[in-house]
Amino acid sequence: MSVHTTATNDQAFVLAAAREEQRVDGRKLLDHRRVQFRFHPQPGMVEVLLGGTRVLGIVTAETTAPHADRPSEGLFALDLTPLPLADPTIAVFRTAFEVKDVRAILQRALVRSKAVDLESLCIKSGLVVWHLRLDLKILDNGGNITDCAAQ
Repeated sequence: MSVHTTATNDQAFVLAAAREEQRVDGRKLLDHRRVQFRFHPQPGMVEVLLGGTRVLGIVTAETTAPHADRPSEGLFALDLTPLPLADPTIAVFRTAFEVKDVRAILQRALVRSKAVDLESLCIKSGLVVWHLRLDLKILDNGGNITDCAAQ
């Protein structure tokens, strides 16, 4: 179990901001960050901006044989990759664990919510299905990668 300590000045700042219902970036406590979408000319590519975080999403698809144990379901793969300059202050080993966790959260959320319906990716049961791949590239880490990538 790790113990986090916070400097007295930081504690005072956080408490004062909470009393004033204000965030560091000027938003009120319940205000949302503005989400922006930049659609690229190339089909299947979009850049999402949320606060200081930027993520590039690239979707590709191909047909393939289904898994033997799920003949009526297509395949969906998600990869999340931080680009080297996205956040130079984070150690590589720590980023790997964080990215793995965020990747798992996003994969489960997209499949369980049926945003990606695996059964609808079936072309012919037992023979051919769509294999969708979503590659997410972290361009800038402003501290809210999960929210930005989930957009």
